[in-house]
Amino acid sequence: MRPGGFAANALLWADDIRRDGVVSEPFGQASKAVIHERDIAGVAVQALTAAGHAGRTYVVTGPEPVTTADQVRIIGEVIDRPVGFNELTPQDVRDHMVSQGYSADEADSMVGAYVAMSEKDGEVTETVEEVTGTPARTFRQWVADHAADFD
Repeated sequence: MRPGGFAANALLWADDIRRDGVVSEPFGQASKAVIHERDIAGVAVQALTAAGHAGRTYVVTGPEPVTTADQVRIIGEVIDRPVGFNELTPQDVRDHMVSQGYSADEADSMVGAYVAMSEKDGEVTETVEEVTGTPARTFRQWVADHAADFD
């Protein structure tokens, strides 16, 4: 299995949302079709227990690309309170990483990877539905399942 971006990565914002009501990230318009962990599990169960999956490779994604800024907006809508988005520049991210102990080369490499990922459109596959018979869950559904983590 090759899952795309994980919806659960939004949990990294939970402390900031509870404390400040603001998420600070670079590349707010970068889109990813983030996937719910239950959809990954559903495909894995079928691939491991049902006939016809041996040797297959499955790229699993959520059902729609969602930008980082829209993920933050959706969290606010689901938890029914304002959540702001503060767009960081790549230089902001690099400077923060260096201040946290990363070497300049490590920070440059990681920021370069972020830039490369931000330039890709959010690929969408139908794998979840094809394998499980159930459509992939949206990011909004994921947030509803995890709303308590943000309140």
